[in-house]
Amino acid sequence: MIKMTLVWRQRNKELYGVEADIRLGDESSTHARKQLSDLKTAMLNDRLVEVTYRNDNSEEQNYYMEVINYHAVTETGENHEGAVRVTLVEPRQTTAR
Repeated sequence: MIKMTLVWRQRNKELYGVEADIRLGDESSTHARKQLSDLKTAMLNDRLVEVTYRNDNSEEQNYYMEVINYHAVTETGENHEGAVRVTLVEPRQTTAR
């Protein structure tokens, strides 16, 4: 390691977290690069992203979560197809929840 910069920022306590695998791309490598770029932007901007979650075949539920980590396994060269494992947390909004 040559250099490391540590930056402090206030974070809310997490209510809970989930990990999800996201498949990147299709025939177009441009699409996969855009998806990976959007994931990086979501993690670095510290903004909440809307996540739709369905536990089974019943109703879908939307949550606003923060992307705190991702690990990408992509192909090399011009083909960016692959998979990304993201870690998402829902911050505690109030003391009741």
